[in-house]
Amino acid sequence: MKPVTTVFVPGLEGRAIAVDRRQRLRVTDVEGTQVAGLLAVDRSDHERQIDTARTRALTQRLFPIVGETFVSSRYEPMLTLVADTSPGDHDALFPACDALMLEFLGAEAGHANCHDNFVAAAAAVGVEL
Repeated sequence: MKPVTTVFVPGLEGRAIAVDRRQRLRVTDVEGTQVAGLLAVDRSDHERQIDTARTRALTQRLFPIVGETFVSSRYEPMLTLVADTSPGDHDALFPACDALMLEFLGAEAGHANCHDNFVAAAAAVGVEL
């Protein structure tokens, strides 16, 4: 399937893309070593977000597999993993990093982090969180 659009995400940054129901999204780590976080928010209800903890509770597995559906905090289906060419497991246990976590781990103040990247990327497409 030919992609409708391609979005390049520079290191230490985030991007957002709108995907409609039943559309496919491909996430590719070009260099093969970068952590890629995928978060999902319903455009019509910003309180409806992907929830990996609830997904793990329903599937009773630590790492997602092909065919598995990720659910929201309301246990509603949001995304399904339809293919996976990654050489390893996907870590759905570790939370998105934020300024406080990085400060605790010794990073300099103002270091890029997943939480701020997500909020900024969402805002850029009109989703205020």
